[in-house]
Amino acid sequence: MSAALLVFAATNIASWQSPTLLTSMTLRVVMAASTGLIVVTALGLAVRLAPAERRARAVSTVVMGITASLVRAVPTGRAIAEHWEWTTIFPLNAALAVLVAGTVWTALPRTAPHAPVPLRRQLGLLANARTILGLTVTFLWLGGYAVLNTYLTPYLLGVVELDGEAVSLPLLLFGIASIVAYNSADS
Repeated sequence: MSAALLVFAATNIASWQSPTLLTSMTLRVVMAASTGLIVVTALGLAVRLAPAERRARAVSTVVMGITASLVRAVPTGRAIAEHWEWTTIFPLNAALAVLVAGTVWTALPRTAPHAPVPLRRQLGLLANARTILGLTVTFLWLGGYAVLNTYLTPYLLGVVELDGEAVSLPLLLFGIASIVAYNSADS
Protein backbone atom coordinates (compact mmCIF):
# COMPACT_ATOMS: atom_id res chain seq x y z
CA MET A 1 0.00 0.00 0.00
CA SER A 2 2.86 2.36 0.81
CA ALA A 3 4.41 1.74 -2.62
CA ALA A 4 1.09 2.54 -4.34
CA LEU A 5 0.80 5.72 -2.27
CA LEU A 6 4.31 6.73 -3.35
CA VAL A 7 3.39 6.09 -7.01
CA PHE A 8 0.34 8.29 -6.46
CA ALA A 9 2.60 10.99 -4.97
CA ALA A 10 5.10 10.75 -7.84
CA THR A 11 2.38 11.01 -10.49
CA ASN A 12 0.95 14.06 -8.74
CA ILE A 13 4.35 15.76 -8.82
CA ALA A 14 4.81 14.77 -12.45
CA SER A 15 1.31 16.07 -13.28
CA TRP A 16 2.14 19.35 -11.57
CA GLN A 17 5.12 19.74 -13.91
CA SER A 18 3.45 18.15 -16.94
CA PRO A 19 4.23 20.00 -20.18
CA THR A 20 1.32 18.65 -22.26
CA LEU A 21 -2.28 17.53 -21.92
CA LEU A 22 -1.38 14.06 -23.26
CA THR A 23 1.29 13.64 -20.59
CA SER A 24 -1.11 14.85 -17.94
CA MET A 25 -3.84 12.43 -19.04
CA THR A 26 -1.37 9.52 -19.12
CA LEU A 27 -0.26 10.38 -15.61
CA ARG A 28 -3.90 10.52 -14.49
CA VAL A 29 -4.35 6.93 -15.72
CA VAL A 30 -1.34 5.81 -13.65
CA MET A 31 -2.67 7.84 -10.71
CA ALA A 32 -6.07 6.14 -11.02
CA ALA A 33 -4.45 2.69 -11.19
CA SER A 34 -2.44 3.39 -8.03
CA THR A 35 -5.59 4.64 -6.31
CA GLY A 36 -7.41 1.44 -7.27
CA LEU A 37 -4.55 -0.60 -5.85
CA ILE A 38 -4.67 1.41 -2.61
CA VAL A 39 -8.42 0.82 -2.23
CA VAL A 40 -8.23 -2.90 -2.99
CA THR A 41 -5.30 -3.33 -0.61
CA ALA A 42 -7.09 -1.39 2.14
CA LEU A 43 -10.19 -3.57 1.73
CA GLY A 44 -8.08 -6.73 1.75
CA LEU A 45 -6.20 -5.62 4.86
CA ALA A 46 -9.45 -4.76 6.60
CA VAL A 47 -10.64 -8.33 6.05
CA ARG A 48 -7.30 -9.90 7.04
CA LEU A 49 -6.72 -7.84 10.17
CA ALA A 50 -10.26 -7.84 11.59
CA PRO A 51 -11.64 -10.75 13.62
CA ALA A 52 -14.11 -12.84 11.61
CA GLU A 53 -17.16 -11.37 13.36
CA ARG A 54 -16.06 -7.79 12.59
CA ARG A 55 -14.93 -8.13 8.97
CA ALA A 56 -18.08 -6.63 7.44
CA ARG A 57 -17.75 -3.64 9.78
CA ALA A 58 -14.07 -3.26 8.86
CA VAL A 59 -14.89 -3.22 5.14
CA SER A 60 -17.71 -0.76 5.78
CA THR A 61 -15.28 1.49 7.67
CA VAL A 62 -12.87 1.49 4.72
CA VAL A 63 -15.69 2.33 2.29
CA MET A 64 -16.91 5.11 4.59
CA GLY A 65 -13.36 6.47 4.77
CA ILE A 66 -13.18 6.58 0.98
CA THR A 67 -16.54 8.33 0.81
CA ALA A 68 -15.60 10.82 3.52
CA SER A 69 -12.31 11.59 1.78
CA LEU A 70 -14.18 12.42 -1.43
CA VAL A 71 -16.71 14.52 0.46
CA ARG A 72 -13.95 16.56 2.07
CA ALA A 73 -11.47 16.64 -0.81
CA VAL A 74 -13.76 17.94 -3.56
CA PRO A 75 -14.83 21.19 -1.84
CA THR A 76 -11.36 21.64 -0.35
CA GLY A 77 -9.77 21.23 -3.77
CA ARG A 78 -12.25 23.70 -5.21
CA ALA A 79 -11.42 26.26 -2.50
CA ILE A 80 -7.67 25.80 -3.07
CA ALA A 81 -8.15 26.21 -6.82
CA GLU A 82 -10.15 29.37 -6.23
CA HIS A 83 -7.44 31.00 -4.10
CA TRP A 84 -4.30 29.71 -5.82
CA GLU A 85 -3.50 28.05 -9.13
CA TRP A 86 -5.52 24.86 -9.69
CA THR A 87 -2.23 23.00 -10.11
CA THR A 88 -1.45 23.69 -6.43
CA ILE A 89 -3.58 20.65 -5.65
CA PHE A 90 -0.98 18.30 -7.16
CA PRO A 91 1.93 18.96 -4.76
CA LEU A 92 -0.50 19.04 -1.84
CA ASN A 93 -1.85 15.62 -2.88
CA ALA A 94 1.73 14.36 -3.18
CA ALA A 95 2.68 15.62 0.28
CA LEU A 96 -0.40 14.01 1.85
CA ALA A 97 0.28 10.73 0.02
CA VAL A 98 3.88 10.64 1.30
CA LEU A 99 2.66 11.36 4.84
CA VAL A 100 0.05 8.59 4.64
CA ALA A 101 2.57 6.17 3.07
CA GLY A 102 4.88 6.72 6.05
CA THR A 103 2.01 6.27 8.49
CA VAL A 104 0.87 3.07 6.77
CA TRP A 105 4.44 1.72 6.68
CA THR A 106 4.97 2.29 10.39
CA ALA A 107 1.47 1.63 11.78
CA LEU A 108 0.18 -1.41 9.91
CA PRO A 109 1.51 -4.88 10.70
CA ARG A 110 3.35 -6.81 8.00
CA THR A 111 1.28 -9.65 6.60
CA ALA A 112 2.38 -12.57 4.51
CA PRO A 113 1.04 -12.38 0.96
CA HIS A 114 -1.72 -14.74 -0.09
CA ALA A 115 -1.11 -17.15 -2.91
CA PRO A 116 -2.14 -15.53 -6.19
CA VAL A 117 -5.64 -16.38 -7.35
CA PRO A 118 -5.67 -17.61 -10.97
CA LEU A 119 -7.35 -15.26 -13.43
CA ARG A 120 -9.84 -17.96 -14.47
CA ARG A 121 -11.05 -18.24 -10.86
CA GLN A 122 -11.30 -14.47 -10.53
CA LEU A 123 -13.32 -14.19 -13.74
CA GLY A 124 -15.47 -17.10 -12.55
CA LEU A 125 -16.81 -14.82 -9.81
CA LEU A 126 -18.56 -12.86 -12.55
CA ALA A 127 -20.90 -15.82 -13.09
CA ASN A 128 -22.46 -15.13 -9.67
CA ALA A 129 -25.49 -12.81 -9.93
CA ARG A 130 -24.87 -11.39 -6.42
CA THR A 131 -21.31 -10.47 -7.38
CA ILE A 132 -22.53 -8.72 -10.52
CA LEU A 133 -25.19 -6.87 -8.54
CA GLY A 134 -22.65 -5.73 -5.94
CA LEU A 135 -20.20 -4.58 -8.60
CA THR A 136 -22.97 -2.79 -10.51
CA VAL A 137 -24.15 -0.92 -7.43
CA THR A 138 -20.58 0.09 -6.57
CA PHE A 139 -19.89 1.18 -10.16
CA LEU A 140 -23.08 3.25 -10.35
CA TRP A 141 -22.48 4.79 -6.91
CA LEU A 142 -18.90 5.85 -7.58
CA GLY A 143 -19.56 6.68 -11.23
CA GLY A 144 -22.59 8.77 -10.37
CA TYR A 145 -20.67 10.61 -7.68
CA ALA A 146 -17.77 11.32 -10.05
CA VAL A 147 -20.03 12.43 -12.92
CA LEU A 148 -22.10 14.69 -10.71
CA ASN A 149 -18.99 16.26 -9.21
CA THR A 150 -17.62 16.82 -12.71
CA TYR A 151 -20.69 18.72 -13.88
CA LEU A 152 -21.93 20.29 -10.66
CA THR A 153 -19.26 23.00 -10.44
CA PRO A 154 -19.74 24.29 -14.02
CA TYR A 155 -23.52 24.22 -13.44
CA LEU A 156 -23.24 26.19 -10.19
CA LEU A 157 -20.91 28.71 -11.83
CA GLY A 158 -22.62 29.06 -15.22
CA VAL A 159 -26.31 28.47 -14.62
CA VAL A 160 -26.86 29.28 -10.96
CA GLU A 161 -24.20 32.02 -11.28
CA LEU A 162 -22.64 31.41 -7.90
CA ASP A 163 -19.40 33.20 -7.12
CA GLY A 164 -16.38 30.89 -7.39
CA GLU A 165 -15.76 30.99 -3.65
CA ALA A 166 -19.38 30.05 -2.91
CA VAL A 167 -19.21 26.76 -4.86
CA SER A 168 -17.39 24.82 -2.13
CA LEU A 169 -20.35 24.88 0.26
CA PRO A 170 -22.85 23.21 -2.13
CA LEU A 171 -20.18 20.62 -2.99
CA LEU A 172 -19.69 19.87 0.71
CA LEU A 173 -23.45 19.69 1.31
CA PHE A 174 -23.85 17.35 -1.67
CA GLY A 175 -21.11 15.14 -0.24
CA ILE A 176 -22.71 15.06 3.21
CA ALA A 177 -26.07 14.22 1.62
CA SER A 178 -24.45 11.32 -0.26
CA ILE A 179 -23.05 9.93 3.00
CA VAL A 180 -26.46 10.21 4.65
CA ALA A 181 -28.13 8.52 1.67
CA TYR A 182 -25.47 5.77 1.62
CA ASN A 183 -25.89 5.12 5.33
CA SER A 184 -29.71 5.16 5.04
CA ALA A 185 -29.57 2.59 2.24
CA ASP A 186 -27.12 0.49 4.28
CA SER A 187 -29.44 0.33 7.31
